[in-house]
Amino acid sequence: MMEGKLPLVDNDTESLATKFSNFFHDKIVTIQQSINQHDNSSLAFNNPGYSCTLLGNFTPFTIDEIQKLVKSSKQTSCELDPISTSVFLTYLEILLPTITSIINKSLMTGTVPALFKSAVVKPLLKKPSLDPNILKNYRPIRDVFYC
Repeated sequence: MMEGKLPLVDNDTESLATKFSNFFHDKIVTIQQSINQHDNSSLAFNNPGYSCTLLGNFTPFTIDEIQKLVKSSKQTSCELDPISTSVFLTYLEILLPTITSIINKSLMTGTVPALFKSAVVKPLLKKPSLDPNILKNYRPIRDVFYC
């Protein structure tokens, strides 16, 4: 089998998932290596004309701000969510102090809880006319409609 080519029919979904995972992982490694080899002096954060605010100095979010943000967000759910969106919204008032604390501590420490670093990523064919048996014809898309 040619490198990056899938069999026409692969009933072994675990094997197929591994092939996609390895393919996209290798693409990321290649991009990272390319960035590391790039002349970093031209990057925005090394550019004297570029300014930014560091998160070490920010006003923590209030419960009201988080509530407004949650209520204005699209009401979708993901298979990784521990509870459904409707249950979450039903108990939002009770959960808000904890959620606000997690968000503020995450921003203050510059870390994100490992549990929040998971996503469902589905390979999507770039164009319908492309051969679905060739891995490079896919993009890794986070399922924005469900997650």
